[in-house]
This record gives sequence, structure tokens and C-alpha cells, in this order.
Amino acid sequence: MGYEGKLEGLKKNGGKPEKFQSLIERNYMLTLEENPEVRVWTKNHGIQIVYYFLLTRHHYWPDFFVELVDGSKEIHETKGEGLMYWLTTHAKREAAEKWCKEHGYKYRMVTPSKRWFYEQPQERINR
Repeated sequence: MGYEGKLEGLKKNGGKPEKFQSLIERNYMLTLEENPEVRVWTKNHGIQIVYYFLLTRHHYWPDFFVELVDGSKEIHETKGEGLMYWLTTHAKREAAEKWCKEHGYKYRMVTPSKRWFYEQPQERINR
């Protein structure tokens, strides 16, 4: 964290300024803007996912809602490499994957070294 701001002049999010909470989020916004497979994306999606950690109920707001040009819908979460090992990251991911399956979405974990980390078709990873 520690790198916060706002991007303006974006098109695929409806032209609204979007706040970011990390350099990874900022850079990923630009990646979504440039990706021809992305029709629309936003951080202001209202999706809230319940997860449990240490027997306590928590709420998780995924970073991005993404709709692709083929009409499929996805939730994308950006994480720094070090956070991939946190137990809370795994609890959130499991809850998000379950939520996505129930709602017909796909879940993607995005890291600096691998843009679409989980369940991504090989052809996109090799771009």
C-alpha cells in the first residue's frame, strides 16, 4: 500500500475518475484499458463477499469487476507477491472463487509478475 491516487481520462470504466490504493492497482487499471478483450471494468461495483477467518465473519470488496467483449464477467484482485502467502489472502480467494462460481463469474488473482494469476488460459499468460 502507501501509493494512492486517482486516474482520470479512462474510457472502459465509463469515463469516471478511479481511485487506486497501490501501484499494482494503478498499473492494472492501465492494463485493463489497453486490453482489447476487456469491454468494461470498474472498481465501484458494489460486490461484497463474506469470508471467514479464525472463526470470525469478515467482508471483502474485490478490486475490480471486469466484463469481457464475449460477455463473460470476472472479478479481479490485485496482490503484491508477498501478500500471496498470507492466510487472509487465501481465505478471501476461496470465498471469492465460491461466490464467482455461484454467480457465473470467474475469479482472477493479479500479481506484478503474472497479470491473471489463477485459472487463466495459457494463451493469455504467454502474451
